[in-house]
Amino acid sequence: ILVTAAVNMLPVTNAGSDTTIASSVTNLDGTGSYDPDGTITAHNWTKISGPAIYTLSSATVARPSLTGLILGDYYFQLETTDNLGAKSKDTVLISSLATILPVKWLYFKATGSAGINKLTWATSGEYLNDRFEVEKSTDGNNFHQIGIVQGVGTSEKEQVYQFVDKQPGSGQSFYRLRQVSKDGNISYSNIAVVNIDAGGKSILIFPNPV
Repeated sequence: ILVTAAVNMLPVTNAGSDTTIASSVTNLDGTGSYDPDGTITAHNWTKISGPAIYTLSSATVARPSLTGLILGDYYFQLETTDNLGAKSKDTVLISSLATILPVKWLYFKATGSAGINKLTWATSGEYLNDRFEVEKSTDGNNFHQIGIVQGVGTSEKEQVYQFVDKQPGSGQSFYRLRQVSKDGNISYSNIAVVNIDAGGKSILIFPNPV
């Protein structure tokens, strides 16, 4: 009588179908994976090529969310492990047509008090943001630079900034931000206006146009 041990079969890994998306959000889907003679005990997702900008909710679940994608082809590999330690792999292509803005503006405002004008602004996301050039005008048309505030580069978190104009003068002061990216792209904020009357009181006009 010859007795032999059963050979453990490899799990069948299915990383999902290659797909093209127009947004920056999707899901990876490894729920089609299975083990012919046991159970799958572990999933592990790895990005093997593609843009560096993305957020994966979890690398160890079957169907994680994938957010923050930009234009490009992302290749992800799924490795599954069965209850006896056997492993197999599969790869999926996510082609993203999404473009990312240099800066996602939340607000830009200006207030005047005690002889100064304080500018505050916030972003909900930045991509290769190098700096903000603070510009000022007395007529709303001809702007000149009065300062620079450095950006954080690339971030998906809210960032808050401020700048103080210590010589605002009287009358109306128009402010805007010229955002400059590391790759040369430029964007502008809305225009905020502070009106300092003869008594030193300020009137905020925001947003502009009103």
